[in-house]
Amino acid sequence: MGQLVVNADDFGLSSLVDDGIAEAVEAGVVTSVSVMVNTPGFDDAMRRAPALVARASIGLHFNLTTGAPVSPAADVPSLVDRAGRFLALGALVRRAVSGRLRPDDVRREADAQLARLRSGGVAPTHADSHRHVHALPAVRGALAAAAASAGVPAVRRPLEPLRARPVNAAALAKRAFLAAAWAVPSSGVRVRPGTTAFRGLALLGVRRYAEDLLVLLDALPAGSTELMVHPGRDDPSVAAWDPYVTERAVELAALLSAPVRERLGRGDLRLVPFNAAGPA
Repeated sequence: MGQLVVNADDFGLSSLVDDGIAEAVEAGVVTSVSVMVNTPGFDDAMRRAPALVARASIGLHFNLTTGAPVSPAADVPSLVDRAGRFLALGALVRRAVSGRLRPDDVRREADAQLARLRSGGVAPTHADSHRHVHALPAVRGALAAAAASAGVPAVRRPLEPLRARPVNAAALAKRAFLAAAWAVPSSGVRVRPGTTAFRGLALLGVRRYAEDLLVLLDALPAGSTELMVHPGRDDPSVAAWDPYVTERAVELAALLSAPVRERLGRGDLRLVPFNAAGPA
């Protein structure tokens, strides 16, 4: 029987996003959440965390692309613009490629974000990153080092085979970019994922989310898999923080739908949190 960790990214983005994620956890279709600690819904997420921890693992969703750092901006100058705000994703990638993104700054901010999560009473079981920025070599080793130092056992490896089902042009581009970035060596600690496989890139923004999710579930590899999802209630205010807005309610409806719940309960998959998943 395969193990499946269904991880909801962006817990803490907004209270309405948190609503949707909490409903999916309570329904048993999400078994893990990753928390953004410097976004508007963080306090709400921490209020909800004690009720979720019995049913889901809780980790850090490391953020370097929206809002402001937890660290003083002057302490992480390579991560911010002149106003002390995080760079947009494209600018962050360009700074990383040009060698101007300092791993020491990344490590300092990762330590600060992990500390803020712990201050909310959470002992994180895993770490990943918003927009997969830790695929960048300057970020990857620093985040892995911060996680290891904080006793966080697992860091996401966001790599899917190019031809993993479902296949679409957007998924192929994402998979290829992440694979190329990951292939560049990174200094620091080696990433240790919590599962043997990762899936979910091909589902981002698709028109037929429920149907494509069923295709993905039927094609999972043997062993343990992390499935990345982004459920939430519709919240137009999220657009100021992230481009993925209306799609969140679509994902939530699909995860709660009868066909998906029937497929998850068929008996060939065991839904588990990260702290119960088999070794990668």
